[in-house]
Amino acid sequence: MADKSMKEISWKQFFAVICINLCKEKPTVKELAEIMGSSHQNVKQILLKLEKKGFIRIVADEKDKRKQRVILTEYCMEFCQ
Repeated sequence: MADKSMKEISWKQFFAVICINLCKEKPTVKELAEIMGSSHQNVKQILLKLEKKGFIRIVADEKDKRKQRVILTEYCMEFCQ
């Protein structure tokens, strides 16, 4: 039922956006999985869908290229307003 109220993204995807927004720094995928209480694989799938829709970007960490950081886009910020 909850997914019917937002057509652009699902509630799980919106929860991910909320968790990203609450972080002081750009979270890694692993950190976000811990915050959301879900597996790395599940969170990665949610993030890939959000990236495809233009809500986030997944970029390599500047200090450690093995880590992937999650960044909210301007489109996402406007959507949340």
